[in-house]
This record gives sequence, C-alpha cells and structure tokens, in this order.
Amino acid sequence: MLAYLADRVGHTVTRAELLREVWDYSPRSRTRAVANTVARLRSKLHQDAAHLVTVYGRGYRLELPDDTGFVARPALLDQLNRAIESHGMVTLHGVGGIGKTRTARALAQRHGRCAWVPAGGIRSVEELTSAVAGALELETVPELAGLRFALASAGPMWLVVDAAEELSDEAWATLCGWVEEIRGLWVVVTSRVWRDGACVPVPALTPDEAVELLTRRATASSPDVSLPEEVALRVVRRLDGVPLPSSWRRRGCG
Repeated sequence: MLAYLADRVGHTVTRAELLREVWDYSPRSRTRAVANTVARLRSKLHQDAAHLVTVYGRGYRLELPDDTGFVARPALLDQLNRAIESHGMVTLHGVGGIGKTRTARALAQRHGRCAWVPAGGIRSVEELTSAVAGALELETVPELAGLRFALASAGPMWLVVDAAEELSDEAWATLCGWVEEIRGLWVVVTSRVWRDGACVPVPALTPDEAVELLTRRATASSPDVSLPEEVALRVVRRLDGVPLPSSWRRRGCG
C-alpha cells in the first residue's frame, strides 16, 4: 500500500481503488484491511506519520516532506511546545502565508501520534465531528459523545486543526471542552483569527531566514542558476519576510 501511494505522491487515492489495486478485493468488500494497514503504517512511520494524510470522505494521500519550503525555526517550535504543554490547546496565529501550517507539521513530526484535521471551510460542530472522525480513521461518524470516547480511548495524541478561521463559537467551545475533559489530548489550531486561550504568533522570517528559503527554492527550481545573496536580500525585504511569496519561485511565479 505504501508503495502504491508513493507512486502517486500528492494525489488522493480512494479506499475502493486501494482495495482493488493493492488487495485485489472487490471495492464493495466489507473489510478493515485499508484502515488497519494505515494504522500499522503510521505506527511504524513514527514522526513521519503526519505525511500519510486522511482525506475524509475521499481516501488517503502521501505527502512527502518538502525540505525547500520550510526554514527551521527552533525557537518558535520550542515556544509552541512549552505553550501547549502548559495550556493543552494553542492557536498558531498569523497572516496568510506566514508559515503556520508548516510550523504545525514540524511540531507534529516531533511527536508520535498526531491526527491532522483540515478545517478549511468547517463551521459547525457536525462538520468538525466528521473531520475529526476521518482523521481518526473511524469507519462511521459517531455522535459527539461517541467521538469524545474515541479520542479518550486513543491514548496520548496531538490533534492539529488546520485553517480553522471559520469555526463557529459552538465548534470552538467543543474543541476547548475536549482538551479540558480528555487527559493526554493536546490541540494545535492554525488560524488567521485569534479567539481566546493561549496563542503563539508566527512572526515574519528574519532576513537571513528569508534569504535561505528563497535561495533554496530558486536552486530547487533551477539548479544551474545562482541567486546572488544581495539580490535575494532585496527581494525578501520587499516581501517583508513572508514565506509564501518567497516560495513562488519554485512554482514558476515571478
């Protein structure tokens, strides 16, 4: 299964396709072969388990780490780690493109068990419940009490709720309630909007960090092209140290 996903990096593969192509089963087979294999793979991948992504309602996707897109920021990661150990739930807050999601992924790789919840567009408690159930590999979406039991039964784990700007107040309160009630559950939220509770702002890159990122991206895009440091420095100063624009070079923009 891992080899099949690796041949399709970045693409979502449905459960039916995996049953057919990997196990030679009928797509209608009532079996937990896929879910059980995903669970075993994640336990073996340890810190890299976050790269095996559940796309709720669709299937699974393997995302390989992109070393050209993240500049190590150990002080920020340490600050986030201390905050979540103290409060249980922390919001990574910052403008779009500042590096919130990549910082959360870097933190998740430090820890063993992590469930990644893509929350873009999610508003209601019901939508949040469905997304978390998918991240936990549950066969069906339980009622709220059943999901709380599943989270409590999973043992110590990190829940990363990414792009949570549109969560309703009720859904936000549900997240807070889980952290208060479930021992061994830590929640990291990434959002352009800060509500209440602990918050770790994601700052702009320093000039040196931004130059490193831009140079790495440019080299990955065109290995035979050398980007003079003084040129890179002028570019990142114009971008105010925001990582996303600094990465456009890799995608052929600008």
